[in-house]
Amino acid sequence: MEKREAGTDGNHTPYTVLTRAGVGFEAGSNRFFPDRPTLLMVHGAGGRGARWLNQTGPLGRTLNTVAVDLPGHGGTAGPAPSEIADYAAWLEGVVAPAFESGVVLMGHSMGGAVALEAALRGAMNIQALILVGTGARLHVAPDFLKGLRERFEETVEAIVGYAYAPGAPEELLKEGARMMKDSGMSVVSGDFEACSRFDCRESAGRIACPALVLCGEADRLTPPKLSEELGRLLQRASVQFIPRAGHMVMFESPTILNRAVQAFIEGL
Repeated sequence: MEKREAGTDGNHTPYTVLTRAGVGFEAGSNRFFPDRPTLLMVHGAGGRGARWLNQTGPLGRTLNTVAVDLPGHGGTAGPAPSEIADYAAWLEGVVAPAFESGVVLMGHSMGGAVALEAALRGAMNIQALILVGTGARLHVAPDFLKGLRERFEETVEAIVGYAYAPGAPEELLKEGARMMKDSGMSVVSGDFEACSRFDCRESAGRIACPALVLCGEADRLTPPKLSEELGRLLQRASVQFIPRAGHMVMFESPTILNRAVQAFIEGL
């Protein structure tokens, strides 16, 4: 099959479909290769697709890599939904039609919850799940929820401080806080409140597609026990822990994470 450059010939390539739908996204290449697997990435609370830049580029050498901005985040217009299920409905209604041949769906933290919910809804062609720093439930400390409403910038910096393993470079923390603050108080607080209400422990066992659960060993926001629990609940899951990494494992240990993702997809 001829490989065409997205957006140059008027055809309905996945990237032109997303652009016409008003979806902001990052891709590893401006060309879509129909003979390659597609890795579709969903960011976490208060994030955007650019959170996956350490994955879209390197993994884009062998895969179609696409990291979307959820509604109200990055380049996708709002409003941001107030429930994980509504994010999943948007994903299947707006993004999935661009990828009729199916995707490997990878989500981080809140994005993992969105991926789980999308798999449970069953309307998307999901070939496999990769769930990074997430769980079948996502409890958020009440102090964080209150702080995001009353002391937004201070609380964002506290959350980001917990998001990285001890000893992480200061520039990572500053950039992480800047990106989250840019999303705004209403979006960030709404995302964390949606996370606090998410719980699919009773239904996760219905998910039959292969799944890879990844977690930093030093993750303090979604501790490894949540990944262990998720691995037990899913029908066909393997769980891997990444040494010396915290919650933001895609920044802290991108090479190890990318190797795990690549190997998992090659083994499907």
